Amino acid sequence: MIRTSALTLCCLALMLSGPLSAREQEVPLRPAWKAMENEAVIATYRNLTPEERIALLNGSQRLLAHTESGAAVALLLPSALHLTSALPAEKVVPAPDPDSFLTEARRLFPQAREETLRRGGNGFWAKSPVHRTMKTPPSGEEPAVRPRTEGLQEVGCLYEGFEEVPIWWEEGGSWFHYEEGRGNAEGDYFWLDSDCDAATGDWMASATWGGDYGQTLSCDAFYDFDTRSWMKYAYWIDCAHLQEAANLEFAMRISTEEDYDLFGYYASDNDYDYFGYVFSGDFSQTWYLVAQDLRQWYGLGDLTRIPEFALAFNFDSDDRVETGFGAYVDDIYIGINELQITDVWKRGRPFRLKVYGSNFQPGAWVYIDGLPAPKVKFKHSGLIVAKKGRRLKAMCPRGVEVCIQVINPSGNTSACCGYTR
Repeated sequence: MIRTSALTLCCLALMLSGPLSAREQEVPLRPAWKAMENEAVIATYRNLTPEERIALLNGSQRLLAHTESGAAVALLLPSALHLTSALPAEKVVPAPDPDSFLTEARRLFPQAREETLRRGGNGFWAKSPVHRTMKTPPSGEEPAVRPRTEGLQEVGCLYEGFEEVPIWWEEGGSWFHYEEGRGNAEGDYFWLDSDCDAATGDWMASATWGGDYGQTLSCDAFYDFDTRSWMKYAYWIDCAHLQEAANLEFAMRISTEEDYDLFGYYASDNDYDYFGYVFSGDFSQTWYLVAQDLRQWYGLGDLTRIPEFALAFNFDSDDRVETGFGAYVDDIYIGINELQITDVWKRGRPFRLKVYGSNFQPGAWVYIDGLPAPKVKFKHSGLIVAKKGRRLKAMCPRGVEVCIQVINPSGNTSACCGYTR
């Protein structure tokens, strides 16, 4: 049964926050990026815009960002440098060991508490890589991940917008939801679909509105302490195996006790050791689109080289009094081999547009409002540069949003990415 029609992923990205717009001023690439393109680096920034901060959130393995000043420090892997190298980095240094991130964080934020540097809060966003083991429920059966009996879509190999029912395993759906260490649909608090808010459509999932106590909460209620809430896809995901590109995307809102209560997303190749990322900070103002390259996953490496993996979301709160609604998730999506534009950046002297994305092919061309750019240069599968100075500039009138698209030689066409000069 369908509650309401789900929007496509490209529409979701535009509705959540819009495409990441280019900065008006020139942002020269620092030579340090090229010198370090084959090794992990620690990059520090000052005066990032909100859009740039979101781009860094998605491109980094670890992040600490001050929301008011725009200063940030990030751990970046080589495979993500082309997605973040256009951001105005103040300093770029090698990352020889795990302590190098905290060393740079202490330098950039000398007044911050050590706990804040490690976990965020107090006006900071934090993204951290984590490893945790899954407690087995007494039954040993549910919620154990199991093989699929039917194939998934070729391009969008998983989508959950919480608009179509059934959703949960006990009702015939594809998701387990439970309190850690309990069986499926068991516990005081666990994930449940709700129409109190949504990124798109009318429904989303809340981390604490299911369970013996959670189901009694109203839309404006605060979450409780000592929650260990899990939502896990019930089937092994095998559609990304040996694909050239694969991404996980989802929308999130978080309102928690910063620095202590954490929302995270995880993957596992054995349904016991789960690796992923946790967020701390105030992400409550709007819905944020999180994008994770499956080829650079903490603890597991390239998920496209693993025959199958499990996917889970989690929310934990400590034993203190809590304020806020907790964690919301909507529009969970795994796409493979998709042609998409993630960002457009202006360069000057002469005027050029650097178009970032995924699955660009040699011979691909950039189109602006349906017209081909005068000249392009294919850099790699994640970057094409549109050129020709004044002729290109004339296609992008100042203050007018234009539609940027990439078309591969095969005819595959990306969705519009809005750009305003």
